[in-house]
Amino acid sequence: MVKIQGSIPALITPMLDNREFDKNSFEKMIDMHIKSGTHGLVPMGTTGESPTLSHSEHKQVIDMAISLASGKLPIIAGTGSNSTREAIELTTYAKHAGVDAALIVVPYYNKPNQEGMYQHFKEIAQEVDIPIIIYNIPGRSVVKMEVETIARLTKDLPDAFIGVKDATGDPQFTKELSQAVNDDFISLCGDDGLYSDFYANGSIGTISVTSNVIPKQMAELHNYALNNQMKEFEQLQQKLMPLHDILFAEPNPSPAKYAMFKLGIINSPQVRLPLVQLSDETKSKIDKILSDLKLI
Repeated sequence: MVKIQGSIPALITPMLDNREFDKNSFEKMIDMHIKSGTHGLVPMGTTGESPTLSHSEHKQVIDMAISLASGKLPIIAGTGSNSTREAIELTTYAKHAGVDAALIVVPYYNKPNQEGMYQHFKEIAQEVDIPIIIYNIPGRSVVKMEVETIARLTKDLPDAFIGVKDATGDPQFTKELSQAVNDDFISLCGDDGLYSDFYANGSIGTISVTSNVIPKQMAELHNYALNNQMKEFEQLQQKLMPLHDILFAEPNPSPAKYAMFKLGIINSPQVRLPLVQLSDETKSKIDKILSDLKLI
């Protein structure tokens, strides 16, 4: 099993002005991450606009990530769904394609109880032999997987569940979870702006939005944390906080895509409906922050 830690971008899916997948920009992005010291990649997470990509597009993005980065960076494919059968289908494809792990979200909209969540993840793990990271994000799923449910999964299927992306917004949750699972189970922060607090409570990396925009600086930030250089870590994190914050001023990934367009990383800031491009006010704020950081 590859080591999963550090700065791991939840990759945006670049699009042309007609909202079709921009393969050239995607290839440029992956090359940038490899050269910048990024620690891993997550294609087809929510930041990749997975809800509005077809299954064919979803698989194409995963295939390209593997073709461009396999053996160079760990690849954790987003394969979750609020349909257990659909999640099994996507996870099976990702396994055969050659990813290192799957990131599977707690089912959204259906509002399952803890037993429903347990059975959902158990069925996926029994059908597909692949390391699974649970994506716990009550802000999108409405429901939260509790510590006891995660611990139950790790006890019953210890080889399947290797970690959690904790987007609960509560660093104490990570601390309580670390006390309920084995030492090999990893916690990855789901919010760039909260990583200081999550790191203090046991997280060893971030599945990140900001690292799409400034991969080199985010790799440096996480290297400071991993090397216990906390003074340097805190100084850089404080410097980057305005960027962390503005990237969620409007629905993700619209702000990240605009910033990447301004930096010349992608050819268009286009997103797919029902998401829309940014207001002029938010664009101006991002421009100022990029200028303050001496990026433009």
